[in-house]
Amino acid sequence: MSLKTDLLALAAYVAYGPLPDFWRHVLRRGVYCRGNRASPQVSLTFDDGPDPRYTPLILEALARRQVKATFFLVGQRVLRYPELVRDILAGGHEIGNHTFHHRPAWLLPPWVSRSEILEGERIIRQVAGTAPLFFRPPWGLFNLSTTLSLGTRPVLWSIHGYDWRRRSTPAKIARRIVERSRPGFIILLHDAGGAPGAPWNTCQALPLILDGLAEKGLHPVALSRLLPRG
Repeated sequence: MSLKTDLLALAAYVAYGPLPDFWRHVLRRGVYCRGNRASPQVSLTFDDGPDPRYTPLILEALARRQVKATFFLVGQRVLRYPELVRDILAGGHEIGNHTFHHRPAWLLPPWVSRSEILEGERIIRQVAGTAPLFFRPPWGLFNLSTTLSLGTRPVLWSIHGYDWRRRSTPAKIARRIVERSRPGFIILLHDAGGAPGAPWNTCQALPLILDGLAEKGLHPVALSRLLPRG
């Protein structure tokens, strides 16, 4: 291949992946990353589930405090554990689309990216009986096809618990979330995936997080209450 061909291919790739991602993921344009700064509310969001080991524990912890959250679900796991999806809804929580396979957008051709979103949404509709209100791409990564295919509101986060890491202890996760949380923040945690056993740390951290947020006068609510309508 000639240098010119290589440069054209590189330019096409940048226009397809890194550039749209920079616009949305880095500059935070056209996505929700925070709610009303004047409100004492925050939102807890959980990615990559549902998981039969950890999602029920998180639901129990939230129920004990009467806290509502938003779960971004992976379509293939929705098919595998439909009863957990119904448990999430029965608890008064909200559901978002996290694609069907949880693949990084930069590595997917346009038709596959579109299929990942639409199939994830279709499966959630089929199992939950309702459409997902929000969309969050895996790892927060966008490409041009992802951007053009969105039918639901794209949501990223204000603060990440880094709870998927092997060395993230419950105390570290809770301290990071509580110390950095501010009014209107969207908090990212996980009820599946990551290092082996990582979601167990999230389960243990959750009561500490809820206690710490309460001490700061911050009240967790579902995303639809935190974000403006539209």
